[in-house]
Amino acid sequence: RRPVASLEQLYCQALVLHPVLIDKVQDWALASGGSFRGVGSESRSGHYVKWQPGASPGDRDELAAAVHWCGIKSASRAAEKAIRVYAKDVSYLVDLCRQSIYFSSVGDVRRCLGSIAGDSDIVVVRIKN
Repeated sequence: RRPVASLEQLYCQALVLHPVLIDKVQDWALASGGSFRGVGSESRSGHYVKWQPGASPGDRDELAAAVHWCGIKSASRAAEKAIRVYAKDVSYLVDLCRQSIYFSSVGDVRRCLGSIAGDSDIVVVRIKN
């Protein structure tokens, strides 16, 4: 393993992987009964969108439009974190792309973790609350 040495390289990777992550979290939410924060819900008490797309391909796009997807972490925030927390070593930045899935039960969380662990495209390196 050769660590990434530049923030620019990380951002190039993040731009490519961001839509892939969104597709993945949609699959994991569907498999586990998860929900996403809805558009216009700026606070934790906002509304949530249960991920249950219908059978037609357009249903998934319509549902995705109602979700507030997290963007890629800003370059200024990433640089600040690399300097303040990681002694300027950008290879420790692991959250440029991130999303959140919300659950109504511990069983749903367990199903989601099982879905992630069973995904052949994914290697779980660390779990953080």
